[in-house]
Amino acid sequence: MAARRTIFQNALSTSAGQFIALFLGVITHAFWARAIGPEQYGILGFAVSIVSYFGLAGTLGTDIWGTRNVARNAGDVAITTGHVISLRLTLSAAVALALGLMLAIWRPAQLVMIVIVIQFASVFIAAFTLDFAFQGLERMSGIAKRQVVTAVLALAGISATALFEPGVILAATIFQGAALIAAIVMLIDFFRLGGVPKIRIDWARWRSILATSAPIAVTGMVAAVYYSIDIVMLGFFRSQAEVGLYVAAGKILMVGMTAATILGAVFFPVLSRLITDQAARRKASAHHAEVMIFFGGLIALGGYLLAPEILYIVFGASYAGADQALRILMANLVLAHIVAIYQMQLLAWNMQKQQMNIVIAGAILNVGLNIWLIPKFGIEAAASTTLISSAAVLLLALVVLRRQNFEVHGALVIKGALLCVALGYAGEAILAASPLPENAIFRFLIAGTVITFVFSLIALATRLVRPKAALRYMRESPDPKA
Repeated sequence: MAARRTIFQNALSTSAGQFIALFLGVITHAFWARAIGPEQYGILGFAVSIVSYFGLAGTLGTDIWGTRNVARNAGDVAITTGHVISLRLTLSAAVALALGLMLAIWRPAQLVMIVIVIQFASVFIAAFTLDFAFQGLERMSGIAKRQVVTAVLALAGISATALFEPGVILAATIFQGAALIAAIVMLIDFFRLGGVPKIRIDWARWRSILATSAPIAVTGMVAAVYYSIDIVMLGFFRSQAEVGLYVAAGKILMVGMTAATILGAVFFPVLSRLITDQAARRKASAHHAEVMIFFGGLIALGGYLLAPEILYIVFGASYAGADQALRILMANLVLAHIVAIYQMQLLAWNMQKQQMNIVIAGAILNVGLNIWLIPKFGIEAAASTTLISSAAVLLLALVVLRRQNFEVHGALVIKGALLCVALGYAGEAILAASPLPENAIFRFLIAGTVITFVFSLIALATRLVRPKAALRYMRESPDPKA
């Protein structure tokens, strides 16, 4: 079995994969959003949200379970992977029947139905996408490679379809085809690294896996409601064009979560391994929180202050109506990074049941507010309910961690929040009075550079982030004997 890589090496691999995939993905989505317009782009986003619920039923928390199990028992990676793939394929077949029944009863518009069916291919593709195995082995280059291959193939699909009339069906087909090929490439890489997983029916082992992963699965399903119910409800109560505007704002929010995704991916197996070593665990979680809060605050501040410019650059003038919703989502981004810290700790340290209860409570609040506000106020209400729900989830997670005597990083959270609020108010006033050029790209580059410099300078001065200490820790060998 290949040796684990350091956190720094994994962060480099993950960052490279994420940023290349992100850059190419932004180009791809910007092209399709402009080519097919807000209405058809809204249909694509609506289909993705619907299928996301079925996708969670097709994995049932086995990704988190698999990562933790591989991290703690790396020598059994091929056996673990075989059990996970076998279980996922069986679940995906059952979920396909459920989708067919739902569509037969619901009978949506033909175009919507076709896009949902195409998008459902992602459920079967996820069955043999082995991110969990590479993450548990702390070898993130395999995941980065899959992300890059997916993004390159999706972008290549744009060039290949230049002679065709752009449409949502073609877009959905290209995205799923790219994901399928990338998953196959990852599977081949795993054969070389961890061996060949055996596909077999093992009811006893599956029951054991599901007994542990069930709370994680419920958390994932409820989280899908939490994060995408606003898009679904907009699809029912508002126009598809308005859905398209909100989907565009949501895409930018997801881009803003890139740093959290990278750091979570590389720290999760480390935190899982160190559950019984209190001193090492505290040190790892402190560095994780410090870097997360710094990047979360910086990205959220820039996104909040430059929301109109970002929308114009990425999606064009026709998406300008999403600027206020995006500002609210960027305020939420600060909370989302803190929530990600707490959720990572809860899952890594075997508190999946508490995490499940927290997410259920947040989802109930989110759904209730959406039902009340979206029909009347539209996308701004959807963004606001996300912000309120995130604050509630954060508080609940903080209480649970404190009661279990785990770290909540209170000083870092307070410093980060105060810095974002202060610079947000000051930045709005300064940008409104500044003689910046009207060109959106120049405004973004000039203001973005200033925002980054000022935020970073104050963060260093207040010790919100200690880059030398964090880098030194991340360069340490994960094997104490090395």
